[in-house]
Amino acid sequence: MKRNPDAWKPNVMNSGNNVDLASVEARIAKVRKEVRGLLNKITLTTYADLTVEMINKCVWKDEDTLPTVVELIFIKAVEEPTFVGLYSDLCYALHKSEQTMKGASHRPRFFCAIIRKCQREMESI
Repeated sequence: MKRNPDAWKPNVMNSGNNVDLASVEARIAKVRKEVRGLLNKITLTTYADLTVEMINKCVWKDEDTLPTVVELIFIKAVEEPTFVGLYSDLCYALHKSEQTMKGASHRPRFFCAIIRKCQREMESI
C-alpha cells in the first residue's frame, strides 16, 4: 500500500520547528517584488504616499523577509545617490513606525537590521 503524502501524522512525528522552505521562499519573493516596485516609484512627489504604503506593510514583523527589504533599500540608496535622502528618510519613518506600534520597550528589528547591513558593508571595504 502506498502512503499518501498528506496522511495524518501525530504531533510527535511532525517537525514543528521546521518551517516549510518553499513557503518562506515564496513570501520572500512576494515581498521582494512588492518592495522593489515601491522603491522604483519613489520620487519627491510620491515619497509621502509610498512611505505610508511601506509602513502599512509592517516589514519589520517577518524576520524571514526583513533582510530582503533592508538589502533592497540599501542597494537603491547606494545605486541612486540622487535619492539617498529619500531612502534615509524612509528608513527613519519605518523605524519610528515600528517603535510606535511595538512600544518603547521593544527591540527595534528594522533599525538593527539596517545598522547591521551598513556595518557589514563597511567592514568588507
